[in-house]
Amino acid sequence: DWQRQAFDVIDEAHRAEAIVYIGHVIDVLDAGKSAHSDHNLAQVLAPALAGREVTFLAEATPEEWARVERRNLGFAQSWSVIRVEEPRPEVSQKILAKVAESIGREKEVTVEEGVVGAVVALTRRFWPYGALVGNAAAFLRRLVGARVHARATAVTGGDVIEQFGAESGIPRVLLRDDIALDPEAVRAFLKARVMGQEAAVARLAEVVSVIKAGLADPKKPVATLFFAGPTGVGKTELSKALAEFVFGSRERLVRLDMGEYAGPDALERLLGEAGAPGHLTASVRRQPFCVVLFDEVEKAHPAVFDALLGVLGEGRLTDSDGKFTDFRNAVIIMTSNLGADTLKARVGFGQGGEAVKGVAVRAHYVGEAERFFRPELFNRIDDFIVFDALGADVLRSIVVREVDKIAARDGLWRNEVALEVGEDAMELLAARGFDPRYGARPLKRTLERELVVPIGDRLADHPERGATKMSVSVEQGALTLRATNVPGRDETVSKAIFQALEATRLAAREMGVEHRA
Repeated sequence: DWQRQAFDVIDEAHRAEAIVYIGHVIDVLDAGKSAHSDHNLAQVLAPALAGREVTFLAEATPEEWARVERRNLGFAQSWSVIRVEEPRPEVSQKILAKVAESIGREKEVTVEEGVVGAVVALTRRFWPYGALVGNAAAFLRRLVGARVHARATAVTGGDVIEQFGAESGIPRVLLRDDIALDPEAVRAFLKARVMGQEAAVARLAEVVSVIKAGLADPKKPVATLFFAGPTGVGKTELSKALAEFVFGSRERLVRLDMGEYAGPDALERLLGEAGAPGHLTASVRRQPFCVVLFDEVEKAHPAVFDALLGVLGEGRLTDSDGKFTDFRNAVIIMTSNLGADTLKARVGFGQGGEAVKGVAVRAHYVGEAERFFRPELFNRIDDFIVFDALGADVLRSIVVREVDKIAARDGLWRNEVALEVGEDAMELLAARGFDPRYGARPLKRTLERELVVPIGDRLADHPERGATKMSVSVEQGALTLRATNVPGRDETVSKAIFQALEATRLAAREMGVEHRA
């Protein structure tokens, strides 16, 4: 059927002396293929192309055309190739001014002076794929459409920032020069999410300041950081926190466990092969504004390190089909446990003060990484950040924070349950949730098993009840849960209070604010 339809189109174009337009000529090589046949649309078009009785017009990027030539040289030679260069900046500005005027007239919206300049500046800085004119024109259409939907009669420079921030996830404070960035606020944001890592938090706050100032090298990733230290001390969590602050969501973290890319097919799986998307390239092309985390990078196959040279040095990666992925809007983070198992023997704890120990610990981790990685890779790392082992006070603070999160869960709010965990119970949970080999990583599993499950069992066994206080304490070395009804409460007032708190909590969540009642 598809072959018959293609012949009908060619015949009609011949009779009407019309032009047959093909948007992406690379697609012609695969169109029509099936599990039972290798026939494709290119084979059907070949006679018409050779006969020159019908005019065909197709488009391709330079990378796509190179793929066409590699896959079917005869088909490629049937075409006359015209190279269309991108307009000069001043010409692009004039074209986009006409586009803005046309869109505004069509939508009956005024596009104020300065909008086009702001769109061009953001497009040139942040959108690596395609041509500036096409990207900027598409953004202008989305921008005007959004303002019309909001029933606005004008589009301003401030609207450009708002729309771009909504699409990229980058907060306004990093996009607007007239809004100051408070480094202390950045540190507080990161510190609230990762405890006990003062040096790491301070360094990441400096990275955010560089992004805000626009001082990052435009030909490289925004930053290339190496996190070293023992397992379970917050390396991955801090990466998530950075993605949340810089790009608006923890979902902007592209995490790759490099232990899964230790085999000889590692590079193909990361970059893609034979038309299949790569785990790395597909994620970054879909969302270029992100934090890319190579977890336990030392476990990767050596071929992966060769690919990383291009990512760290030039901010781009090209796959076997010539398709490139741009990393210049991403923060690259590599984590490693290299040296964690030999730290005490090499550094010699107990010799000297804390400052000396800190210097020795950093030197130990840096030395281990320098011995493992090739110089050309190691020297492309912007900063080397060492994470400290967690002390007892930090562990207890983490337990308090996680218990607070449990106490704010929907099930407790809906059932009017107030959770109270005693000091002794906090200490026991901290002790049970810490493993010298894995740090605080088992803590959440411990809290689920020791705290959440017993509470869930209690609520399931007693479905009909009023406002309840659940107290957790330690008796004879074991956690004990006791539930008591809150006496003397007024049903109407109590219900109204809980409803108001629930509404406040949900509103705070939508605004991205952590709420405690």
